[in-house]
Amino acid sequence: MKLLKFLEENKITMAEFAKDLGSSRQSIWNYCQPFYNSSMQIPRPDKIKKIHALTNGKVSIVDFYTPDLEVSVSEGKNEKSTRN
Repeated sequence: MKLLKFLEENKITMAEFAKDLGSSRQSIWNYCQPFYNSSMQIPRPDKIKKIHALTNGKVSIVDFYTPDLEVSVSEGKNEKSTRN
């Protein structure tokens, strides 16, 4: 699950998540940008690990590296997203 989707579904603001993560709101905004956006940043490994923990495993490293795919790691298959 993409970080932005997680935040929206759980009604968590970027500022709240940034505080829990120990980052700035701007960093969270950058992490939430689409893969093709030049503002997009992939978090450092330590931050990815903490994001994974804070989201109860719903956001993982794969979610930062898959631009238009929703990956089902447990099933081991990739499915094209229906997002525009």
